Amino acid sequence: MKEKEFDNLIRTRLKNHESPVPAGMWERITIKGKKRKGGLTPRLYLFAITFLLIGVAGIFYSSYMRDKPNKDILSIERKITKSSNKKNLTRYNSKGDHSLNTPGAEKYEDPAVIDNLYAKSHTKNLVTKTDKRRKNLAPVQEKFKPAGHVANNSKRIPDDTNNNTSDSVIKKRVNETTAVESESADNAQKIPVESGSDKFSVELFMSPSVPVNSVSSDNKAYEQALKKSGAMQLSYTIGVKIGYSISKRLSAKTGVQYSQVNQKMSFTDSAGNNSTSNNRYRNIGVPLVLGYKIVAANNLDVYVNTGIILNVASKYKGTIPSASGQPIDIKNANVYNTNASADFYLGINLSKKMNSRTDFFAEPWMNYRFKNMVSHYYSFDQKINTLGVSLGLRYRLYKNEMPR
Repeated sequence: MKEKEFDNLIRTRLKNHESPVPAGMWERITIKGKKRKGGLTPRLYLFAITFLLIGVAGIFYSSYMRDKPNKDILSIERKITKSSNKKNLTRYNSKGDHSLNTPGAEKYEDPAVIDNLYAKSHTKNLVTKTDKRRKNLAPVQEKFKPAGHVANNSKRIPDDTNNNTSDSVIKKRVNETTAVESESADNAQKIPVESGSDKFSVELFMSPSVPVNSVSSDNKAYEQALKKSGAMQLSYTIGVKIGYSISKRLSAKTGVQYSQVNQKMSFTDSAGNNSTSNNRYRNIGVPLVLGYKIVAANNLDVYVNTGIILNVASKYKGTIPSASGQPIDIKNANVYNTNASADFYLGINLSKKMNSRTDFFAEPWMNYRFKNMVSHYYSFDQKINTLGVSLGLRYRLYKNEMPR
């Protein structure tokens, strides 16, 4: 056989021959040839900074507006107290003249009898005023009574049933009335001021959640393979939040939370082998939430909470099928982005008061992911949104404020 004929034979047999590309070859070439992108987008930076500035400004403004009326009220109360003391002193000094103007006073010419009548009338007025103050103060003490504090207002002023007008009895009544008023004033100073007693609170919560997987790709066959092979499972979120009451209805919250999304993958690779994996998508997030109270009842409050969850750290584990059917390790192949991202948060908080400081709450919520979580080197997009119910306890941090 001639050399030319041999060349033609080889050329004819190799003309339509093709060798299959190994699985994942193009993905590896693309990853090595390009650099990964990272960081937050400028719009997300701007949104987060604006949110923080509005929250800080609202906190300072509300604190100023809330403290100003309290100072004015305390100043007015001091003026009223001084004026009342002066009137009582003037009335006591002029008791002789006052008693002479009393109906029937002309019957008593003895000054001692007139003094006894005036002292008896004055004691009766003091007892009546003390009883009224005790009744008005009782519900306030019960509402803001600090832990371990027991107000001792069990002293009673005996009623005047024997019509005794001796000097010793009258002086005893006056002393007892003065002691009760002094004790009531001391107890009032120990009561926390309502307007500034529960500005700060701490929340501990745990939330079972149901993930909703959203996958799309230009390669429809690959999209269907990803949807068919993956099954989302029950997930959870735990965390702690610190709340601040900006006003009677508006509040702000922040904190830290850990969330884990579970997915079970099961598929058959290109070689016919069955591959199963329990995928884990873990995130550490910082919530920035504003709440508005829409219902305020005696023992039940309802809030609408909305804001963003900044995912500052992410970690992934498991496998998924590639476009060619081969399994891909999502951790080693860097399938998902690990840079910071943000989710939209919306929840309805139902709070039940357990005691003066502690609330139990349940909060149905939803998280919506703004951005695609898959690296742009791969030919599909994926977002995992979640629905859940937070169950937890809220503890209000009271502070005892003395009257100024």
